[in-house]
Amino acid sequence: MPSDTNPYIINGDFVDRGKQGTEISLIMLSFQLLYPHSVYITRGNHEDYLMNKRYGFEQEVVSKYQKKASVLLRAFAAVFSALPLGVIINNKVLCIHGGLSEGMDLSVLTKINRQNYVSILRAAKSGQVPGHTREETKMVVNAMWSDPGKSYGSTFNATRGGGCVWGPNVTDAFLAKYDLTLIVRSHECMEKGFGWAHNKKVLTIFSASDYYAPGSNMGAYVRFDAATTPHIVQFSSAKLFDKGNSSVTLRQVSVVERAAIKDIVSKIYEHKLDFEAEFMVLDPDDTGFVNAADWAETMTRVTELKLPWLTLKRSFVKVAEDGSIDYRSCLDSIHLNENTSGIIEDDDSQVAQALYQHLGTLEYIFRLIDVDASGSISKAEFCMACKTLNKYVGHSEIEDSEAESIADAIDLDKDGRINFNEFTESFRLVREKQRTDSQVSFVSIAELDVPAK
Repeated sequence: MPSDTNPYIINGDFVDRGKQGTEISLIMLSFQLLYPHSVYITRGNHEDYLMNKRYGFEQEVVSKYQKKASVLLRAFAAVFSALPLGVIINNKVLCIHGGLSEGMDLSVLTKINRQNYVSILRAAKSGQVPGHTREETKMVVNAMWSDPGKSYGSTFNATRGGGCVWGPNVTDAFLAKYDLTLIVRSHECMEKGFGWAHNKKVLTIFSASDYYAPGSNMGAYVRFDAATTPHIVQFSSAKLFDKGNSSVTLRQVSVVERAAIKDIVSKIYEHKLDFEAEFMVLDPDDTGFVNAADWAETMTRVTELKLPWLTLKRSFVKVAEDGSIDYRSCLDSIHLNENTSGIIEDDDSQVAQALYQHLGTLEYIFRLIDVDASGSISKAEFCMACKTLNKYVGHSEIEDSEAESIADAIDLDKDGRINFNEFTESFRLVREKQRTDSQVSFVSIAELDVPAK
């Protein structure tokens, strides 16, 4: 949860894209009032009076509040127009919803009377807001509507009808001018939930998973440490399994995810004849290709597994340049073997399956160790957990240097923190060690009977 020790920046577009924009807005504004120096809400291009009329937020408010709707809509419009256009973290990272343009001046954006921009979309169409110069208006529009591109300079963003597409030279000049190291923006759906541009100087963070359809994309958020180093965390709201009351959330968890994929591949091959019949109907000309949406729907119907097929498609099929699916590749035993052999060997599969079964326990323990709820475990948190665990299992006290050494071994990407992927991978390695070395002193936490407290 947000707090004075766990600050948040919400980078715009929290209405119009769902049926609970009012609830989300009120929760965020409540946190902002509770922690005014720790919760920052920036404006996105959808926090806009005209956008709300076109994309659903106005209808949502009317349906929920009826006679009070007109008053609330004016209040929301006033709040949206008052939101800052960006936030700078530690004088090093600019967070802004859309992006840059040539000649963008932060001092202008800071001093501008934002309340005059009730609709930035209207400003984009008119080119000038009363009381503001055309150049000022253009800067505000670009801040909300722009996208990074590969070509130098900046050109009109014809795809969106507002803002610009800016190039790497614009980024370099802007960062040098303000002595910044990174620009974090949103505004674009990313298949992985995030995307880098301009030699990793521009980071797009898109936190709405399953944006177009279930399984269409991951979501992500970025956490900054004290040195303003970004740490990206991916997630999805799609559920990998749902058996009774238990569920496992899809994550980027190397060996665990791959174990699940191997199981699914086997199930696909078991239903090969059913798939062939389905695809014959979808592909009467026998081209060997179907569109991705039809493929995903067929996979769900035949396997009866409600998986994010569009996100996982490259694990099962070959994808053409135009995005169409070579459906025969998911029915080809050779291709299936290529997908699975080399990923998980028989022994490794047993380890993965054990981890898969205990994923909920591992996640629970991970969160216990992650005291500050940052999404990753620091060395200090890991050392404290080691000391506590050793007392629980009756081992002698562990030295800080030994605990730090273990933390370094688990920290596979050497960024100084342990993420959930690294955490689960370490238990796979421990279980392998236990099978081959009877003298090993480590104990897999997945096998402990952890008390509810």
